[in-house]
Amino acid sequence: MSDAETVVRTLLGEARLPASDEEIAVLAAAYPDFKAGVEMLYAVAEARYESPGLHFEVSPVFGDWG
Repeated sequence: MSDAETVVRTLLGEARLPASDEEIAVLAAAYPDFKAGVEMLYAVAEARYESPGLHFEVSPVFGDWG
């Protein structure tokens, strides 16, 4: 069993999500690229403490539909 497969099985187990061996194989194959993408998000030191770009604005803005 590869490290990626172990991680995938552990995460699915913790989330109590069932998966077939075929599904686990696909997820394990995709895991290294996914992990690298997530790590790249944290690699930019200048953005470390910035707020996410997606947020909900609670103050409504009304347009003039006149």
